[in-house]
Order: sequence, then C-alpha cells, then structure tokens
Amino acid sequence: MSKDPQGGGTEKDGSKSLKYCHWCYKDGEFVGGNVSFEEWREMAIKGMTENGDMSKFMAWLFTRKMFLKNLERWKSKQTGENMIKKSILIWLSIIPLAILNGGLREAFLVQRLEESCAQIVSGLLLLLLIFAVTLIFIPRIGKGKQKTYWVIGLLWVALTVIFETVFGFAMGNSFGALLKAYDITTGNLWLIIVVFIGFAPWLTAKIRRII
Repeated sequence: MSKDPQGGGTEKDGSKSLKYCHWCYKDGEFVGGNVSFEEWREMAIKGMTENGDMSKFMAWLFTRKMFLKNLERWKSKQTGENMIKKSILIWLSIIPLAILNGGLREAFLVQRLEESCAQIVSGLLLLLLIFAVTLIFIPRIGKGKQKTYWVIGLLWVALTVIFETVFGFAMGNSFGALLKAYDITTGNLWLIIVVFIGFAPWLTAKIRRII
C-alpha cells in the first residue's frame, strides 16, 4: 500500500484495508463489481492516473496480472473463457456415466421391464446423474456472470448432440434411428435430457449460490 496516497481502501466500518488499494476497494466492496480482470485493469489505470497520483507506466506496471493474480479477488473469480474450458471437463465426466447407464438399461432393465418403461427409468437415472455431477463440480470452474453459465449450457448441448450423433453412426445406427431417439412418445427421454444438460450449469450454480 506504500504507493497508495490514501493508504489503502476502506472496509464497511470505515477502517483501512490491509489488502486492497483505494482504487479497487471501497466500503468493503470491490470497485466495479463483477467484472473481469482486464475490465478492472482499465478502470484501475484510469483511476491511478487521472489525478496525477501515478504515471501511466507505473499504473500499467502495478496492475500487471503477475503482481495481482494471487489476490483473493482474482483467485475466486475466473474469466468466462477459463470457466468454459473447465466446464468441458465436467461434461467429459458425464460421458462414461451415460455409457454405463445405457449398458445397464440393455443388460438389466430391458430384461425386466417393457422397452418403453426401461427407456423412462434409464432416462430418469441419467438425469439424476447429470444433476449430481454438475452440482458437485460446478463450483470448481469459479464464479462468473449468469450469461456465462448459459453459454456453458449451450456448449454442453452442442457437444452432447455431436457426440451422440458420431457415436451412433460408429455403432452402425441409421440417421433415422438417431432421430427417433428424440421422439418422447416412444418413452425415450433423450430430448428432455439434452434440454436439461443445457439448463444444468445455471441451475446448479443457483443452488450452490455461485450466482
């Protein structure tokens, strides 16, 4: 805080912050709210230089990520791009569970239930697995804006449809057979599952109070 002419930011009780400067922290809250590091950096440089408190070069130097990346603010928050990359790992963890669920349906459920009932039970089980995995791991991708979770959901839908189509063709299924999987009147809940995959990141983030 030696470079801060005000000796640091302020906490809610008016006391000086020992962690953050007055350019980025005021009354116990971060200036700028929920913004990315780059957005904050632009605001900070402007604040540091507009009153002559610091030269542009020094402001640029002291707001470099190499100096600030270990601060709590940036540890707890991820950029949208990084969150999306991490979310793909969660989606990948769902794939083997979905394959195992399909195997369980063919080896156990179909033998004991009518095919339409087996499809429904299998679909409900997969929905539960997707929800559980996402609920457990969604905090790992960090905190972000609500729209980021919707983007992640749309990405998961696209990846799921692409994977199901490629995997289906690899197993020798026709295009007509793949389309039939989206017909819920047959008892197959695949269409509902795909929609839920798109909804799951936002829903679980809400439940975990990340957003």
